[in-house]
Amino acid sequence: MDMVSQTGTLERERAHRNHEETLRLLRVKVRARDFLEIGRLLDECKRYEYFKALSYGSFKEYVVSALNRDYANTTCDLRLYLLANRQKPGDPSPELLRKIGRGKAALLLPMAEDHLVSPDEWQKAVKYTWEELRTYVNRYKRHGGPITSEGGVFHKDVQEKVRRIGEMLGRYAHTEYSSGPSKESRYDVVWKTCEHALGATHVFEVCFESSYKKELSNLAYAFRTMGQPRLFLIVEKQETKNKAESFVSHGAGDYAFQNLVVLTAQEIDEFYEQMLRPSSLRDFIGNFVIPLSVSVRPADEH
Repeated sequence: MDMVSQTGTLERERAHRNHEETLRLLRVKVRARDFLEIGRLLDECKRYEYFKALSYGSFKEYVVSALNRDYANTTCDLRLYLLANRQKPGDPSPELLRKIGRGKAALLLPMAEDHLVSPDEWQKAVKYTWEELRTYVNRYKRHGGPITSEGGVFHKDVQEKVRRIGEMLGRYAHTEYSSGPSKESRYDVVWKTCEHALGATHVFEVCFESSYKKELSNLAYAFRTMGQPRLFLIVEKQETKNKAESFVSHGAGDYAFQNLVVLTAQEIDEFYEQMLRPSSLRDFIGNFVIPLSVSVRPADEH
């Protein structure tokens, strides 16, 4: 056997071993655990063109025909493997990706490939469910900004504190609330007098620095369609708060904003802590949210 034939035979043997191992790991239960190993095998197949040794004209044809898999879904493993091994600052390690799991890691993958997921966000992804993480990713797509604030305030934490404040004030409070004939409008937090009330009493939007104008538009729509509730815009920094208040007072004279309150995430933290101190609860209610005539459940009941 000449050298060319020996090389071809060796290449086919490697290609077949790669293929058989990939098929074994693609079993559903195994894949959830070994998705990075699958990515490594796919990277090897593509880089060394093993698919040609198996008589396929392209890597995509090999995935679809030989592996009998959806191309986009299957190559997600390849992309996660490359992400874990590109060794760029802030990228997750293989060990961290395994802790997060394939499903959640795949949600963050498009942003991660553009270096838009911070190390802190990767760590937080370990704790959150797939559904919770999907909510944050959808918010990123909506705002075009980071999932968390630069100060490390996780968006869910702000929402959750606003929701709990509402409940301690005797309101029905709901996060990611959908409204409109086709549920096309979504708000970060809505307070209502009761679950089945047609309108809302308070609507909150949490925004990033570049998106406050869009969130103000959402709040104005909520004012017109949800019974003229009080409106709250929660921003990351005092600087953004100043910009939003200046925009409303000088450039957006919408009557909906006459009862608008702009708060920072830090103020929400302070209000939340204040709510947990019953001695200051009455002053808090009068200064921030609703008239003193509203009955309030004691904070220690929650």
